[in-house]
Amino acid sequence: MGGGLARIVAAIEHLPNIAFSPPGVAQSYYKFVYNEFKTDEELRAAGSMLHHNSVAIVPENDPVTIVDTQVGLIQRIGCVSSSQAMQNACHMLEGTISELLTRCGDDRGRFTAGEFKFGLGEIMQRTLKMSIEHKTSVMAGLAMLLILGLMFVLPEVI
Repeated sequence: MGGGLARIVAAIEHLPNIAFSPPGVAQSYYKFVYNEFKTDEELRAAGSMLHHNSVAIVPENDPVTIVDTQVGLIQRIGCVSSSQAMQNACHMLEGTISELLTRCGDDRGRFTAGEFKFGLGEIMQRTLKMSIEHKTSVMAGLAMLLILGLMFVLPEVI
């Protein structure tokens, strides 16, 4: 979502921009600027900023990038985690950077290789480890969620 908003703000401010894995912005942009212009010609001219000053790096199978319509220069790249696309593996910036390094390289030699492996299991393990280490904070958070849940379920009691 940050990339989409950055593209809209850049177009409104007449600035060039580049975004990685952004949602499309064609209809969203017009929602923001529709009341700012008096004629259709002015509205179309404002929309041209999206087409001429905007670059989007769009990985294959990224579900976020198919929201709305992509405009401007769209550079499609591969996604090595396509089998996990619906878990947002193709939306991760780490995967995009890895793909760009693999395909384009780094002529200055700053980065030699990149490898990205996506796994929800690892995320769950880290979350569990953190919750064990900080169990007091986690218990307080769970208690707050329980109280909020009860306020909605039994509003007359609480």
